[in-house]
Formats: sequence, C-alpha cells, structure tokens
Amino acid sequence: MSIVYPAQCMACKHVRKDKPGFTCEAYPEIMNDIPDAILEGEADHRQPYPGDHGILWEPRSPGIKHPLDER
Repeated sequence: MSIVYPAQCMACKHVRKDKPGFTCEAYPEIMNDIPDAILEGEADHRQPYPGDHGILWEPRSPGIKHPLDER
C-alpha cells in the first residue's frame, strides 16, 4: 500500500518527510496531528487553523501555486 500525501502539504515549505509518513512545522508530532480538514483540502491553510502555532502554508519553492487555486 502506498501513502498518498495531500497536495496542499506537499507543495508547502513546512512539510518534513524525514520521519515515516511526514510531519509539518505547524503540526510537528506525526501526520495524525495534522487536522483532517487540512489534509483533505477542506481548509485552506493559508488561513490560520487551530493548533497550527501561527505557521501557515508557504510555497515550497518560487512559482508554486497553492493546490486549492488549481481547482
């Protein structure tokens, strides 16, 4: 079985793939700490979300668009 990484997270400079699964600077413990609404693209993490420690989505590199803008 392969892991599917959420587009919003994978396009963000705060994602960390150094542990099994992945973590995020906003939700640093484990993938399960990232709220489902963010993982599923229901919440746009360019806006504050409870528990994110003030860390919001930023493009991984210049020119990357937020995946919700592509819909």
